[in-house]
Amino acid sequence: EDLIDRYPDKLDAYLGRGEVARAQGQYDEAATWFERAQKLAPDDYRPPYYLSLAANGAKRYEEAIAFFDQSFALNPKNTGALYYKATALNALGRRAEAIASLSQAIEYHARPPESWQELLAKWQRYPDYAQDPDRWWERGQAAEKEKDWAQAAAIYSEGAGKALSPDDY
Repeated sequence: EDLIDRYPDKLDAYLGRGEVARAQGQYDEAATWFERAQKLAPDDYRPPYYLSLAANGAKRYEEAIAFFDQSFALNPKNTGALYYKATALNALGRRAEAIASLSQAIEYHARPPESWQELLAKWQRYPDYAQDPDRWWERGQAAEKEKDWAQAAAIYSEGAGKALSPDDY
């Protein structure tokens, strides 16, 4: 905040302050700082990118996707934005679009992380979100949290029946 006071026209100070808030899970506060950065530099791709990360962290996925798209208009080959857009699309159950976004991120990245490639391979094995073992795991965990052991066992069993090799469900 001292840097912002001393350099009110420097974009990085606002982005840095917003990142501190985002790292602490204070997504609304982070968005406020990123919005200020966007007003300062409306033609810079970074403020909408960071706004998308804050919305994504707050699980406001539709909002995150809108900000990602704003960022893409200013920097169409932002691989990080493509990756996080893919995760937001996937969270909304839009697996086909998520696959396309992640594929593009990998294509544009000079050295894509192995984790991205593994995630893409998994999504391609399970193009239908309803088949994904992680979805069944989450549902089973929710049933366990409610201490509904029979329901949890049934969910896990059904999910295991949908798992494809090389997954170890």
